[in-house]
Amino acid sequence: TAIGGGIYEVSFTGIEANEFAENVTASFARNGSPVGNTLTYSVNAYVQSKQSDSSAALRALVQALYNYGAAAAAYTPASEA
Repeated sequence: TAIGGGIYEVSFTGIEANEFAENVTASFARNGSPVGNTLTYSVNAYVQSKQSDSSAALRALVQALYNYGAAAAAYTPASEA
């Protein structure tokens, strides 16, 4: 989504909690021609980037997000054990 001034917002959906450590890669193109750099990011990379934020509430939120993802990744349903 164009924000303005050459800035765009990219939203990802369908990322399951057990996939928070997995990378998402985005390449950008204008009129079929590549522009800018290819970006690789993950939910865990976002969490890491916010660990020194000045907001204690945000730091606590992203830590809880990380813990949720780690627990989901470690979980094995009884039917698969």
